[in-house]
Amino acid sequence: LWRRFAPRSLSLSLLHPEDNELELLAQRRAGIDRAPNSRVGVRAADERAILAGHVELVGEDEGLPGPSHLARITLRTNQRPVGMLELSRGVDQPGFDAEDRTLLNVCASHIAASLDNARLYRQLKDQHLETIAALAAAIDARDPYTAGHSEQVRRYAVRLGEVLRLPAERVEYIHYGALLHDIGKIGIRDYILLKPGPLSDEEYAIMQTHPTIGADILRKIKALRDVIPIIECHHERMDGRGYPQHLQGTNIREEARIVAISDAYDAMTSHRAYRRAMEPDQAFQILMNGRGTHWDGNFVEVFIDLIRQEGPSLLLPRPRPPQLAVNSLLDRPREVELKPR
Repeated sequence: LWRRFAPRSLSLSLLHPEDNELELLAQRRAGIDRAPNSRVGVRAADERAILAGHVELVGEDEGLPGPSHLARITLRTNQRPVGMLELSRGVDQPGFDAEDRTLLNVCASHIAASLDNARLYRQLKDQHLETIAALAAAIDARDPYTAGHSEQVRRYAVRLGEVLRLPAERVEYIHYGALLHDIGKIGIRDYILLKPGPLSDEEYAIMQTHPTIGADILRKIKALRDVIPIIECHHERMDGRGYPQHLQGTNIREEARIVAISDAYDAMTSHRAYRRAMEPDQAFQILMNGRGTHWDGNFVEVFIDLIRQEGPSLLLPRPRPPQLAVNSLLDRPREVELKPR
């Protein structure tokens, strides 16, 4: 379209009929930029064009300084509007004519079909995510002390990925990976998973299989292929003494390193059957002491700054663990289990 019509600006928006808003998907405009994925209420002029359901040729583009020629094209599929395409030409360029109108209508039908397919894909993806979230919640529910753990790890890890300015696609991997990082615990028996004390060497060896079990489960789901390294490596250590593959340093995916820090922090600051929760400052000190050995040092420092600045807003409301168990924990001396579960 840019090459064929040589416009001064070109924008593509998706209509959200439930709240009468247009979401800007893409825009090319000389001198003026609007961020993709921004959403604005439908203007009166836009609404008229949407209702008209055809190419509207307008004398001026009120969004640009100076006189110009504007074409608004409603994108429709199955007799319903799905979005809008806008092209603008400067006054020094020829206006849009009947031939342009015909060609724009043809282009609009193809674009509308693509937008509708994208909408359906998004709906399926949202349903997929809801299923994953439900599965993660079911895993956490096996132990009253870990209820909400996977969602809390997701909140920490996604925000850390954003602060580190990872590409949106990789932040999405973190989203799924954090939710599912403990899915392999489905294969761990309750007498080990819920044991109210330190694990024996034999029990700990069994617990160490949960990343591999989780990765094996997800290998059957093609859509989650890029999430598998996060599941499999969230207990690896920077010094190579983690599990299950004993990977070291940069051989561990950044996404897995991010989830590892988030997982460790939430585990340390939450009550468990075998110990009471730590205060944030104590957990920070353990993370700092583990820089370069347990965890990525740079990521640890960014994470601690993040929690100090945004921690309360990231906290998930979670049910208290059984009161009798908590009271018994508080009666014990504070202890830290060195073997991460």
